[in-house]
Amino acid sequence: MNEQLEAGFKAMGAQVQVRPPVTSPRVREPRLSVNVSRGGIFTLIAPEHSILQVLDLRPSEKQMLLFANVDGQKSRFLVGHDEKDWFVAAVPERTPAKTVFEAKQALKPEAVLQAERGLKRNKKEKRKNAAYVRQGDWFFVPQPGFRPDPDVVLNNEPIGRMARNQLIGNPHMCQFLVRIGGTRVWQLQLPWTTRTVWEKRLANVREMNDSGRERFMAQFPDARQMNWTSWIRDPEVYVRGTVRHRDHRTIKLQGWHRVHPNTEPRARAMAHVAFVD
Repeated sequence: MNEQLEAGFKAMGAQVQVRPPVTSPRVREPRLSVNVSRGGIFTLIAPEHSILQVLDLRPSEKQMLLFANVDGQKSRFLVGHDEKDWFVAAVPERTPAKTVFEAKQALKPEAVLQAERGLKRNKKEKRKNAAYVRQGDWFFVPQPGFRPDPDVVLNNEPIGRMARNQLIGNPHMCQFLVRIGGTRVWQLQLPWTTRTVWEKRLANVREMNDSGRERFMAQFPDARQMNWTSWIRDPEVYVRGTVRHRDHRTIKLQGWHRVHPNTEPRARAMAHVAFVD
């Protein structure tokens, strides 16, 4: 094992295991994977010829920036401890961070970067400052002029990453929430009896907007009789009151705040992260 790598995780108070991917007729693991289990045990899966190294280490904050080069594909991961548990976050490749601070900045969406302009660096690293409040992967930016119709305010609503109309992992529960706009998308519920036929017709397209769904049904009229589910993708989301999550301290937002997820989904390396918040 790379001594620098082992020493870095030890300095954070964590453990690391590095091993090559398993490939067999029954099991085929990805060539690169970064996983963390509760208790701070990190598992890095990578071919033996891969380059794995610590770019930056902050022992006092229990955080580090990890670099991986597998077959020429370079990835960066911000790993460490945040509030109550350990985490892994893939850093978008468009911003080749070299330090923990740069990685944290790369994970902030543009709206947050704009809001925090003028703040000193030490303020930008806070979980709460004049520009936003952060809880895990989510940033809450004050919107003092926002005045929603009371009829559209929802109570005790979840926010979280979505995949095929399903929340991934443990959602953050918001006391009061409003969703505005967004795009309606549709997904066809495939029947088991004719699944292969429909999968060929869909050609791996699982979600369609309104016009795409109409074109699909015009091409395959029998799809009109099928079961469809729909949801709103990428709406504007505003919350106030308490926001709770089991791995983070409860926050209380005075007034309405716009919700912004971090930029991790933009990272190609996110496919290699096995831990879900």
